[in-house]
Amino acid sequence: MADSVTTAMNTALSKVGSKAATYLSACVHCGVCATACHYAQGSGEAKHIPIWKAELLKRQYKRRYTWLGKLRGALGLIPKTTPEMLEEWSELVFDTCSMCGRCSVVCPMGIDIPMLIRAMREGLTAAGIVPEGLKEATDRALETGSPLGATPEVFAERVAWMGDEWEQAIPVDQEGAEYLVLFSSIEIMKYPNAIGATAKILNAAGLSWTVHSKNFEGTNFGYLQGSSPKAAKMLNRVVEAAEQLKVKKVVSPECGHAYGALRWEAQNLLARDLPFTVVQIAELIDVLLSEGKIRVNREAKGGKATYHDPCQIGRRGGLFEEPRRVLHAIVPDANFSEMTENRMDNWCCGGGGGVISIPRADELRLKSFGMKKGQIEQVGAQRVVSTCSNCRLAFDSAFEHYGMKTEFVSLVELVAGNLEK
Repeated sequence: MADSVTTAMNTALSKVGSKAATYLSACVHCGVCATACHYAQGSGEAKHIPIWKAELLKRQYKRRYTWLGKLRGALGLIPKTTPEMLEEWSELVFDTCSMCGRCSVVCPMGIDIPMLIRAMREGLTAAGIVPEGLKEATDRALETGSPLGATPEVFAERVAWMGDEWEQAIPVDQEGAEYLVLFSSIEIMKYPNAIGATAKILNAAGLSWTVHSKNFEGTNFGYLQGSSPKAAKMLNRVVEAAEQLKVKKVVSPECGHAYGALRWEAQNLLARDLPFTVVQIAELIDVLLSEGKIRVNREAKGGKATYHDPCQIGRRGGLFEEPRRVLHAIVPDANFSEMTENRMDNWCCGGGGGVISIPRADELRLKSFGMKKGQIEQVGAQRVVSTCSNCRLAFDSAFEHYGMKTEFVSLVELVAGNLEK
């Protein structure tokens, strides 16, 4: 049986194709990525510099595959990886990286650092070195279908409750519907109004849509943990539901990584074309507004608003203007201010990449939120509008920690609350 070091590094290196190999050789040690990382800025420690988090992978790659690395390794100039190093780097790649990609935006060599971090996570996961909170959430998702324990019975109860609360019909297992709508476990368990708000919008537009009674979960903790087999299994549940109900489109919820996993990674992980089109909920609402299928009222009052770009939907997903068009249809320009760094340059909330599920990461996560706190205070925003429930959880946690009176507002709930009757 292979030891943990061999398992971890063999698995990580198996994810290094030609592109990643180029990245591992391209770093010029300029340190610019440190200026873009909220964790590095929050702690001020060199170990939190983004590219350093991939150092073990880089050492092993050079030691095995480059002639100079082989020579340096033979001379003892490249440290051997030890089990203790794996534990140390586990904290770096899981606790202090939200996979937001801001470091890659500023890298002069164009290195996709999250790609390298993901390879590291794959290796550590294969060796069984995963933070307990993240492991538990992933295991629950595999066993029950949801990382937060939203079983089919719980989901059915939430659907009935929100249907009554919002006075909306919520179709379940409707074969032949055009849209299959997914929700995140955070929405189902912590912010269930997302279900009613979504139903209100889609019903107002007259769309043919449905939820699946069993495979309703949009999140993918296998993807966050760094396990391609587990991620593929979770994605397959969505594909099976879509094929069973014969839908044409699948709506990704207000969850950043749910969109990234389904829209950008699924075809590679499943080694097949998806039999449907993926659309993020804000993207769909933007289309419904532009086509006149729904109309919204302009707010007559409301606190000063700003918009937070979820990293996996914006910087890593490409959806910047769609949610803003929706927001500006409701919030008057005089009552809105962009944060100084926005769109590609937006600062991460610190909770993505599974970090929010790791209790030991809370101290640095909340400290790193200082970058976002400064942005909000700079524009004097009373409301932060966004389209990610994971961000919402991170913001609500940080608002409470810092005693901030700022409110996080779901874009979907904002639209539902301002629909023309």
